[in-house]
Amino acid sequence: MDVYSFDQAWLIYRQQMAHAVPSGACNPIEAGPIDMINAAGEVVTVAAEDHDVLEALGISRR
Repeated sequence: MDVYSFDQAWLIYRQQMAHAVPSGACNPIEAGPIDMINAAGEVVTVAAEDHDVLEALGISRR
């Protein structure tokens, strides 16, 4: 079993946020009230920005 340092575990956690963005921001209209759908998209987008997902994936911003 691999044991990760805190920094390694934190990087992996941040990288996994990349999966949350499309699943949280692309809910179908049938998923519920539009306010709830929009709030879910906003929450996941802010979380991805806060965790600097692009940097964790090695993607530079222009």
